[in-house]
Amino acid sequence: MHRKFRSKYTYLFNLLFFIIRLFKAVEEEKDPQTVGFNPVKLPGFEHANVLYYGASKLGVNILTLLEARDWNKKYSAKNVIISAVCPGFCATDLNNKAEGARSAELGADSILHAVYTQNLENGQFWRDGSRLPLEAN
Repeated sequence: MHRKFRSKYTYLFNLLFFIIRLFKAVEEEKDPQTVGFNPVKLPGFEHANVLYYGASKLGVNILTLLEARDWNKKYSAKNVIISAVCPGFCATDLNNKAEGARSAELGADSILHAVYTQNLENGQFWRDGSRLPLEAN
């Protein structure tokens, strides 16, 4: 599929557009297959939205890469960095303080580390003070 497009950014843009169409279909209570999404059913997770959650994370990563690239092209003289940070699965009111989740304070520390690190560059992905790969080579 990657060969159909001229660059990886065009490929990422098209993938992001597909994800947006998927979420719009779900929001409108349409079958996701109407936009070409055929979810795999995982044993024990038949009713979970695991695949949609993963698609949303993929969308955030793609958007981070596209925005970082566009910012560099248009505003290279500005002192702004566009990166992504994962706070992890934190126990909050949103998930009823889920059992086994990490503390919200630890998640906040991940974000603060990325904000204050000396080596921050456009298009990076951070978690727990470590830079992780955002894209496959």
